[in-house]
Amino acid sequence: MIFGTHWEYRGNSTEYQWEVATVMQGESSQADSHLLCTDFSSDLWLSFAADRSKAPAATLPDGSTFTWQEYAVDEATLAQFAEGDVIVDSVDAAFIDDTCTTS
Repeated sequence: MIFGTHWEYRGNSTEYQWEVATVMQGESSQADSHLLCTDFSSDLWLSFAADRSKAPAATLPDGSTFTWQEYAVDEATLAQFAEGDVIVDSVDAAFIDDTCTTS
């Protein structure tokens, strides 16, 4: 999804998949004749560059704001994309670690 090739395999992507890809790529995309415009990823980086003392924030396609808090081991500070019907959310490291298995 981050590379913009998700629609090339196994048929066209859903509108939700287009939204997630657009947010991850930080650019505009065309999805089934719906133009989804966002500079989410770019806005996060620019927000950080403009004022490193504040947590980076950017607007999602639905108009809500995602704020990426400074990393803390026991807090929800990791960005997670496309969990359920949520495009991006903050989760803690345990959530990520618990979904990984070791062999």
